Amino acid sequence: MRLTSLLPRLSAPAGAALALLCTLFALPASAHAEDWLARINSDLRLAPGNESVEQKLFPLLIEMDPFPLMSPGEGPFTGGNEFLFIERGDSRRQTLIDWVEQPAQQAVLDMVREIGEDFDTHMMSMQLGDDKVPAEWVEAGLYVETGRPGLELVGADFHYLEEMVDRLYPLSYANGLALAEAGDGDKALEDYARFLAIYRLLLDRPFSAEKEVAFGAIVVTCDLMTDLAYQYTRPRDNAFTPIGIADALLETDETLLGFARFLLPAGDAYTAQQAFDYASFGERTISADRFATMLASTSDKPGLSAFGSAAAFRDMAMMQADRIDFNAKLNDLLADYTRRWNYSDLHDDLLDNASVAQMTDGSRFYILQSQIIDKYSYFENVRLMLLTYMSGMRCSLGAVAFYLDNNNLPGRIVSIQPEYVRTIQSNLDYLNYNERIQQSEPLRYWVPMRDEQFGVRENPTRYPIKVVFDGNGMLDFALGASPATRARDLMDAIPFPGFSADRESDDDPMAGNDMATLLQMDALGGVQTQGLEALTQFMMSGTLPQFGLSPQDHAEFEAYLSGDSDSFNFEALRSVFKDMATEEGMTEQEAREFTQGLRNPASGMLFSPNSGNLIRQQLRTLVQGFSGSGGMDPSMLDGMGPAAMFLAGGDINETVTTMTGKSVDQLIDYIGSIVDEFNAVPALRQAVDKAKSGGTITPAEGVAISHGITDRLVTPQFMNPLRDMLVHFKNSEMAESFSQMAGMGGDTTQVVFSLDDSSFLLYSVGQDEEDDRAALIDGGGIQGDILFWPPTFSLYREYVNR
Repeated sequence: MRLTSLLPRLSAPAGAALALLCTLFALPASAHAEDWLARINSDLRLAPGNESVEQKLFPLLIEMDPFPLMSPGEGPFTGGNEFLFIERGDSRRQTLIDWVEQPAQQAVLDMVREIGEDFDTHMMSMQLGDDKVPAEWVEAGLYVETGRPGLELVGADFHYLEEMVDRLYPLSYANGLALAEAGDGDKALEDYARFLAIYRLLLDRPFSAEKEVAFGAIVVTCDLMTDLAYQYTRPRDNAFTPIGIADALLETDETLLGFARFLLPAGDAYTAQQAFDYASFGERTISADRFATMLASTSDKPGLSAFGSAAAFRDMAMMQADRIDFNAKLNDLLADYTRRWNYSDLHDDLLDNASVAQMTDGSRFYILQSQIIDKYSYFENVRLMLLTYMSGMRCSLGAVAFYLDNNNLPGRIVSIQPEYVRTIQSNLDYLNYNERIQQSEPLRYWVPMRDEQFGVRENPTRYPIKVVFDGNGMLDFALGASPATRARDLMDAIPFPGFSADRESDDDPMAGNDMATLLQMDALGGVQTQGLEALTQFMMSGTLPQFGLSPQDHAEFEAYLSGDSDSFNFEALRSVFKDMATEEGMTEQEAREFTQGLRNPASGMLFSPNSGNLIRQQLRTLVQGFSGSGGMDPSMLDGMGPAAMFLAGGDINETVTTMTGKSVDQLIDYIGSIVDEFNAVPALRQAVDKAKSGGTITPAEGVAISHGITDRLVTPQFMNPLRDMLVHFKNSEMAESFSQMAGMGGDTTQVVFSLDDSSFLLYSVGQDEEDDRAALIDGGGIQGDILFWPPTFSLYREYVNR
């Protein structure tokens, strides 16, 4: 159940947050670390004339009856989000309805309605620290735990977020079901609007952790609203009325809730200042030991910190700016973020100009990078996503209301205004900006079969859409696809993820792809299931595509990679790679992103003069920690993909030798030598210096870097050890296990739904800004569209209950 996403006047909490941000433009040259907790708590005090959300709501949350969610075999639900996907008619739905109708749950619902109906006079004013709230709140997890002395904000843990939303989330869903079953879907939508108002108040809190949870809760609530309408708009239901839907939508209107007007997480700037105070003992310069202690004690992976990351942190400390430069950069960052945030046009061309954040050397300003830039980057696109999800919910329900009124689907989406949705102009696809007309486009809407073109002799056919779900039933990011076409089987139309759509053979997932992509794969961890499948197939078959090599060179290269020959014309391969780099080039956007990458702290360490030795030192220290008698700590294996099963609980030296034929020391030296060669590429050294001095890498410079790396690494010195490891792995016992895992498909499920003219499609083009005609549905919109109708919640329910 866990979710761990300007009017004439500002609401009181928004005004308080704005004042908080403004105070940071006059940061003192020195301050005591313990003052920052007191300052933020002072700023969070309840504004005059407002009522406290938590004082009214939290005592009722504590009194709620336990949610009827039992472990497998002990109750009606087996865990996770399963309760969302129980079909109508299933007796377990009545369990939910019985639970929500109990007095304790009804008391919470009544309070949500009271707060939501007058949310402008409420604010979430809870202060930080277990001593700032009643003891029973702490016992229930409804509080903010502060960090160790001097790092209260840096180490803060916002327990209340999880506990609050985990109570409200199923409560809102069960309430919706109960009201819809009773024939009062209009009331259910109105109640959902009140929950949105609560989450809107949470969005006003000053820390990024709080705003991220609020964003996720808002998005899920929008999905639940459309899902409820999808379930209960059959002719016999009579759960909704057109006017009831329209009234509920007015309660979610942007002019009322103002989702576009939430402010940046100003509290994170206090956290950054406290971190500098702690690391510098309140003096001008940072202490290497203190800096290392701070980072090690607040790491997300304590196991890694305990095994020597502190040594690397001390090296990083030597690069850090002093207090004067730190405060100047912080003020510049906040001023620039605020200026950009307040543009009325969220697609303004001025936003394409390099920002202060993009020109900040993350290795020199590590604290600002980790506490401000990395966190604020989440919000650069979040308003567009948030507004688009709200648009999708309103327009979906508006189309449903139109249908109920007219017994027919609207011909165009604009037909729902103003009777059901006040205006389409405030319900657009904010991810789809039209440069010509200088505004966002409406959401894409059409009816399958009815709005499609078919030949004179062609019978109308149902329209297929592909949806990718993860193992928990929520929509997952699609792994990549080009628009599917009606002329081909949809599943076969999806090209191999991450590679060219030009496939020479459907039977060979590597066909049409290049060796450069293969070499960039991390074979030990983080490999996507599909990438692992391609790598395994290559190792099993020993067959590679041509890559543009001559037939003779191609045959020699296959013999070389199979271990049958030690000779190969490396110059031919270098030439092919360089030609591909020149042809593919680098876009301006890619160049900007590459420049930003060179400025982050990790790059600062990777591209320093002593980086090769530093990497060797860190890896050896890490291996020492991995080699304990109990095997590897599972927390160390997060993100390592299928390799984790071979590493967990085993000896890393033995595992690495079995997999690669190299000892751990040999492998570490090999990795360090690659880092050394990277740093010897003149074009890369120049790019690093340019990026850290505020310049932006050009596409031509990016191509030059690729050429330089090819010259340095596509040589016998570096290719031979890699070839030897691949050959050894191919012949090892582990290869078969990897091959079997690659065919398992991971936790994602790809499902095809065929739609006829009884439904409509409403979707956003997603972040790639490509209209895929809803043939591919991607929850994050990274590649593919974002579907609002039919709701993805509803489609998954249909799938799991087939």
